[in-house]
This record gives sequence, C-alpha cells and structure tokens, in this order.
Amino acid sequence: MLSLEQEIVGTPAESLGEIHYVAPTSMKLSSMFTLPATSLLLTVLVGAPCLSHAYIRPLHMSQSQPQQSTSQPAASSPSTSSATSPTFLAGIDRRNLLTKGILGGAAAAFAGTFTLTTGAQKAGADVPAEGIEAPDFSLPSSLGKPLSLADLTKGGKYTVLYFFPQVFTSSCTLEAKAFQRDIDNYKKLNAQIVGVSVDESDKQTDFKSECGLDFILLSDKGAKISEAYGSALDIPFLGRFSNRQTYIISPDGKLVKVFTNVESKVKKHSEEVLEALKALQA
Repeated sequence: MLSLEQEIVGTPAESLGEIHYVAPTSMKLSSMFTLPATSLLLTVLVGAPCLSHAYIRPLHMSQSQPQQSTSQPAASSPSTSSATSPTFLAGIDRRNLLTKGILGGAAAAFAGTFTLTTGAQKAGADVPAEGIEAPDFSLPSSLGKPLSLADLTKGGKYTVLYFFPQVFTSSCTLEAKAFQRDIDNYKKLNAQIVGVSVDESDKQTDFKSECGLDFILLSDKGAKISEAYGSALDIPFLGRFSNRQTYIISPDGKLVKVFTNVESKVKKHSEEVLEALKALQA
C-alpha cells in the first residue's frame, strides 16, 4: 500500500501541486512493467484542468538531491531527465480527487489508472462473446430522456457502443473527438456512435458541448451496464468506472465485434472501428 509523504509542494504560478507517495521496495504495476527494487516516489500532479497524468521518480531525488546552483537553472519539466521521465496516465479526473476529499486514495487511483492505460482488463473474463445478443439496457442520455438498446436498434442501424472512464480526461477527449471527426464516415456505413461512462448526465452534456459532439452519451452511474458488458473497473476509494472498450452491435441487436485493447491506440481506434464496419458489410 502506498503511503502519503508529509509535504505537498505547490507551484503557485501554475496552480499546480505535487502529492508525494512512497512506493514499496518493489511494486509490479502490470505484466509488462515492474518498478525497480528501490524506494520510489510517485508524484501526481493535481489542479490543472482536464489532463490527468503522473510520473515516477527515485525517492532520493525529492528528499536528498542538492539544490542546483543559480548558474545552472533547474529543469522546467521532469521529462528532461531520464530518471524523472514521466509515465503519462490518462485516467481519473483530478478534480474528482479534490472534490471528494480523498487525496489519501490517490495512490489507489494511480493503480487503477495504470490498469486502464495498459489495457489490463479486471473484468476481461466477463466480456460477452461476439455473436450473442447484446446485453439489454435503459440509461439516462444526453438527449434528456432514457434510451434503451431497443431504441438504438429500431432504426436499423449498426451501433458503435463505446465505454470510456470519465469525461474531460485527456484520452477520453481524444477518443471522443476522433469519433466525431469520422462521424460522416459512420453515417455512410449506416452506423451511429454512442458513448457510455459513469458520469452524471449533466457532466456528459457539458463534455458533449465543449467537444462539439454530435452523438449520444449514456450515463451508467454505478457501472451496472458496464459490468454487463465486462467493462466495469473497481478502484478503491474512488468507486466504479467504465474501462475503455468498444462494441459493434448489429441492427438485430447482436454483438458482432468486440474491442478490448483500445487504450494503447486511442487516436487510431475510430479508424479500426470503421474498418471493422466495412468488413462486416462486405
């Protein structure tokens, strides 16, 4: 379990802060990434709008490294040193960490966001298989009324149902804007885009307006529908979120394509969904 450092270092000019967490001597974050077997410091930047990221650096660098002389100005970014090179994590909105008053749970949030970014699926074993009936649902929508699976399929269109962790985070914004960029191509393929997250409908409406989205967003508060689609992710102290996964549902309500490895290729994900739609209709 990560422990909170005593001090919080702020940068008033940019309204940023550094929350320090000391990791165990060895902490395996995923099957592909294991931290060195030394004391480490996890620094989470808080306060900046929307973008969410973190970086890891050796503990001694924050506690015992001598101050640099005035003749050699300090680096303006941790990325300028290989020892402090950031591992950027698209994930939980920092504003939620502050409003919920759970800075002590930020370490747990880090573990959860790393799971999201590496594509590891906590509920991966429960992802429904291609070819079966899509799990039914009825959720509040950005249209101001509940929408069900039947409502979406009754128009005879393919539905691209994509789950994402949280509005106003960096990768979620990139993904949404990529779908919007390609929306005319989806229309040509008789397909509609529908996004799902655990955010409240009013936050989704703000996100939709700010990003200029012309597609529907569904509010899955509690992540029950995300769980039905094998996309629910539990993060201690923060709750449940939707992992980044996408499903193509045919006009007759069947799952015809499932994408679980989305996080590693967010920018190009819309392109691969379009290719899958073309293949399904060939």
